This record gives sequence, C-alpha cells and structure tokens, in this order.
Amino acid sequence: MTSKVALLVEDEVLVALDITSTLQDDGYDVVTFATCSEALIWLRANSPAVAILDLHLRDGACNPVALLLTKRRIPFVVHSGVLGGEGSDIDFAAGIWLNKPSSEGDMLVSISKAIGAFAS
Repeated sequence: MTSKVALLVEDEVLVALDITSTLQDDGYDVVTFATCSEALIWLRANSPAVAILDLHLRDGACNPVALLLTKRRIPFVVHSGVLGGEGSDIDFAAGIWLNKPSSEGDMLVSISKAIGAFAS
C-alpha cells in the first residue's frame, strides 16, 4: 500500500502536533517544517499529495512555497490566524483558505476541497 504524504509548514508546535495527529488519523504520513527555507529544500526532491501552509513562519512569509506548489499543481490549504479568504494574496490564490483555529473536520474538508480543485 502506497502512503499519502502531507507537507505541513507550521511554526507553532502545538498547532503542528494537532494537525499532524489529524492527518495521520486520515492515513497521511506527515512531513513538518517550521520554516519556508526548510520546506523549499525538501520540495526539491519530493512531491506531497497535499500541503498545509501557515502564512508567516520563523523565516518570513510562506509565499515562495505557495508559488512552487501552484507551479507544480500540488494542492494546498492555507491555515492561518490572519483573517482572509481564498485569493486574499495572489500567491495563495490556488489554495483553500482555512482560518485558525479550526476543527479536525474543517481541516479534512479543506484538504478534500484543495485536492478536488487541483484535480479539475
């Protein structure tokens, strides 16, 4: 059985642990990074099934990761405490917006929507 890999780019440890648990319960192997630069290095050689991105990380905004995911047609969810919505920043327009805090159900629904959006 091939496992699904989810990329989680989140610098808040408790939030990352919560999301990781939710994704693992849904059958994902989760790779987590707290910085944009770490995620970009990992993406050089890897392609996750889906990604979950916080907007602002330890080393700045996550725009370069969102742009790379969009270019490679990898679905992603923007999970942020910054109020906004889909397309609030052009770099994140291809992602599905989910405001923090969110429930497990909301996260899984958003992931499904993101995957569906990139499948069409």
